Amino acid sequence: MASISDIIRGDLERTEATYRQTITARREERDPGEFVGELMRHLIAEEIVITPVLEARLAESEDARDRVRKDYKSIKEKLRRLLDFRPDEESCMSSLRAVWLDMEPHLQEEAAGELVWLQQSLTAEESETLSREYNEIKRLVERRCGHAASSGDVTRTILETPPEDLRPFLVDGDNL
Repeated sequence: MASISDIIRGDLERTEATYRQTITARREERDPGEFVGELMRHLIAEEIVITPVLEARLAESEDARDRVRKDYKSIKEKLRRLLDFRPDEESCMSSLRAVWLDMEPHLQEEAAGELVWLQQSLTAEESETLSREYNEIKRLVERRCGHAASSGDVTRTILETPPEDLRPFLVDGDNL
């Protein structure tokens, strides 16, 4: 199995490619749902699986943890707003760019520091375990929302729910 950092890097590359494809599509062919779904699966899996490990092992101050939490919150709020627009509306494009404006620095910080540090701090077995958990959470998010996120209630619920409350909702199908 691939290392957790390789899996996350692959996710980030797919997310960026999906964003670029969405932003360059002709208006009548534009569907931000695939980008929202890709990014949402990544964010939720990272929040549930990776962030607790980083928090437990990160020697940096609480400022770094607060920054990451703030990033997630801001991105998820913008994703929710993006769902309010039809793909052919100009507001959809503005909202899409706003999401990416928050996401791009997060991706760069992750690739340059956090992922390298995380991978170095893990044993091969720990990395493999995290990889399985991460992929499982992504699969469960997709099972609940579909591949391309829509403006439906489930997508909104997932984006609005604190990560500590999401696992039972995703795994057991409990209602929130």
